[in-house]
Amino acid sequence: MNEIIFRNLPVKLTVDEQLEVAHKMSDALRSIKDLKADKEAIGKSYTSKINIAEGEAWALREKFERGFEDRQVQCHIDYDWAEGTKTIIRVDTGEVVEVLEIPEKERQMSLLQGGKVEVIEGCK
Repeated sequence: MNEIIFRNLPVKLTVDEQLEVAHKMSDALRSIKDLKADKEAIGKSYTSKINIAEGEAWALREKFERGFEDRQVQCHIDYDWAEGTKTIIRVDTGEVVEVLEIPEKERQMSLLQGGKVEVIEGCK
């Protein structure tokens, strides 16, 4: 009695089978190339996003450790014409920010304006 079994053995490809394999191989290689390009683009995108997030985190850490941040604060100027100085004072706290010598040009302009006090937006 002859029994029939199946085994995996080498079989030479026909020309048509070789062409089919060549097309599939070409598609597979193109797919790999495209996937690698996508991975690289995504990697760069995520690297950029990570760098931005890290920058924000470090800036917040610094602000937290310092306990303050620089902001625009309204100030006014008190002139002492006798001393020739002007004092810049924070409106929100009354703190003296800076005492400066009044420049000659400003002294002359003040005479023309009647000695009015000016408000400076954005002093620190």
